[in-house]
Amino acid sequence: MSTEAFVLLDVVPGRYLGYNSLKDFFPTMEIKPSAACVNPLCRQRQQEEEARRNSPEALAARAAEEAAAAAAAAEAAAAPLHDDNEWGIEVVSAVWLVTPYSCRTE
Repeated sequence: MSTEAFVLLDVVPGRYLGYNSLKDFFPTMEIKPSAACVNPLCRQRQQEEEARRNSPEALAARAAEEAAAAAAAAEAAAAPLHDDNEWGIEVVSAVWLVTPYSCRTE
């Protein structure tokens, strides 16, 4: 009962972190309230949360976060992955490595 009271008072969706031992993977997902809830107070809180999420202020904040994330991703992509190449390792195409005369069998 205390869990229900906590959930009804705090409708902000939580994050779930699980563990899949077969794939050694930590899936995360957002836990949302049930749309099929029969409790009128629960449905009212869900509508309030949806209205808050779809408000112009929330949409503007979400757009600003996405723009900042896109700018950070573009900046990270523009920078070289490794500034120094201490060992002189290079990635070259396999086409240049194989020539018709490199695999002779005589």
